[in-house]
Amino acid sequence: MILILAGGGRESEEVIGLLEQEKIPYLCIFSTLAEAGNYGRGNAVVGKMGRRFFQKVFEENNVCGVIDAIFGGGVEPSLEAMVACREANVPYVKYLRIAVSSKPCTQGMVTGSYAVIAELINTHLGNVLFYAAPGTVRAIAKRVLDCSCLYVSVLRGASFDVEQALEYGIPLVNVLEADGVEDTVSSLIERLEARLLVCDGTAGIVDKAEAAEQSNIPLIITHNMGIEYTNTALRLEEIRELVQSWRR
Repeated sequence: MILILAGGGRESEEVIGLLEQEKIPYLCIFSTLAEAGNYGRGNAVVGKMGRRFFQKVFEENNVCGVIDAIFGGGVEPSLEAMVACREANVPYVKYLRIAVSSKPCTQGMVTGSYAVIAELINTHLGNVLFYAAPGTVRAIAKRVLDCSCLYVSVLRGASFDVEQALEYGIPLVNVLEADGVEDTVSSLIERLEARLLVCDGTAGIVDKAEAAEQSNIPLIITHNMGIEYTNTALRLEEIRELVQSWRR
């Protein structure tokens, strides 16, 4: 039995569709009745996704693997599931549909691991420019040896203040307010002499890919959930391969 942590996004629909196509038994867990909606296939349950809840589900359903397909709605269920899976020695994977540009730059990568990005930064000489949510930057920054090389661009506005700037987990002077007109991605890369561009899609990707290409620097695209997952899959085919390996 495959356990799916489901939500209201396309991730859940795609995973469910895959398992039905492959005729693989599965059980969906939704945190609320609203999310479950009109699912009604008889293999869905609703409950608070805590560690003890997962442990009980594992014991009663002979679970051989967990696919976390929750989109939005907080990360607590994912954290609880990862702990429960580790304790029960059950394989876990987070399915991340990371949007990418239709014109990706020739240098760069898409990754679901903040640790991988931090390792690249630690071995990469030069400044790094982020276009990402506070949780993304903070999660990567805490793994970086020298945060003085990390910069983030935020749109200038009356509502932005010091407390918000502190959420990024980097030096305050490195949180740059941009006007969105003169402060283009390319101009900031040039001003900072940035050698790496990191984007989590919250501010769009196409212009970041074009600027990285023009500036001849790598672009790294990641997710914006703000936590490090024990295992991630970026494509549905990866999920298919994992499920097949779990059932052997």
